[in-house]
Amino acid sequence: MKKSSLLILMLLSIISCDLKPKNPTEKLKEEAENMLKHNLNDPSSYEFVSFEIDTFEIQVARQRLNDLKTILPKSKSEIQTEMINEQMEVLKSKYDFKSTNVNYSLKYRAKNKFGALVLGSSKVTSDKDFNLINLEEN
Repeated sequence: MKKSSLLILMLLSIISCDLKPKNPTEKLKEEAENMLKHNLNDPSSYEFVSFEIDTFEIQVARQRLNDLKTILPKSKSEIQTEMINEQMEVLKSKYDFKSTNVNYSLKYRAKNKFGALVLGSSKVTSDKDFNLINLEEN
């Protein structure tokens, strides 16, 4: 009896040592993968490629907004000023520059409807606490 209880305790200690706490990014990745697999034609064909933070799109939008702000005082006509203001409003409405949301790029391989293995990517949006907000296929 002592040997079996000792063996059980040893197995439990070995198993508990193997379980490492996951970092928040890893948890977010797994949550996004589970949601993505649910929408795939062949979820068993899913192969992870990469999961990276994606700041390029917002950086380009910020740069464009700054460029428009510098051009605005130099505009020579009322029509040109109006067009610049419209472009600035479109950028401000499309991108929430004050948002604390973070975008990630999830790249993967999976089989399509025809059975061919293709490279896919999705845009993963999370809040500052790494809670999944949105998963959008590119």
